[in-house]
Amino acid sequence: MVTANTNILSTKILSPSSLQALECSGLNVTYVDFISIRLSSLPEIGINLDGAIIITSKNAIKAFIASNKIHLLKDTVIYCIGNSSKSILKKHGFTVEKTFFDAADAGKYFSHESIKHLTILCGNRSRKELFLALDNCLIKYKKIITYYTSLTPEVIKGNFKAILFFSPSGIQSYTSRNTLKDEIIICIGRTTALEGEKHSKNILIADDQSIESVVQKTIDLFNKK
Repeated sequence: MVTANTNILSTKILSPSSLQALECSGLNVTYVDFISIRLSSLPEIGINLDGAIIITSKNAIKAFIASNKIHLLKDTVIYCIGNSSKSILKKHGFTVEKTFFDAADAGKYFSHESIKHLTILCGNRSRKELFLALDNCLIKYKKIITYYTSLTPEVIKGNFKAILFFSPSGIQSYTSRNTLKDEIIICIGRTTALEGEKHSKNILIADDQSIESVVQKTIDLFNKK
């Protein structure tokens, strides 16, 4: 239930529409970017990719768009982790073979498939669940770093009913300078929640791996009748 003192912290600067949705629900929002993203220019990619690829984040697609190399994905079979990546690809005319909720789901799927080689488009701080699953199944893969995540922690003062996290790196950054207490931790997905469980048992996971879903989960939490 929303009260006059329902303060929440977002560990990412939100879009105007997301911020408005939270504030219109009566929530007081503080927002700080706890990570920064630098897209790779993808210098190692000079010819068309082929075969099956896994896109682990929308930042990977943004790197291809920013470097004018999105066309290099045209001959690939694309798998995505999260619907945000799928939405961007669809806007550029690509078809996605299958979408996974998180890396663990992807690992389970490929453990039962006959695919022998994958190219994984990921970041420099990607968690190991997917790679371990592929190693266990003897599936060969090539990892291409498409973006770089840096932690940008700072000390936060104030009391919050909930804190919104959008990546494991965001939790690592926040907890390097702050302590999670009795706040409700709202995570974008299970991979982020796994990192959160190192610091709190008071965790909720968004229904879909998107910023919008995190926002909606927060609104629903505090506007229960």
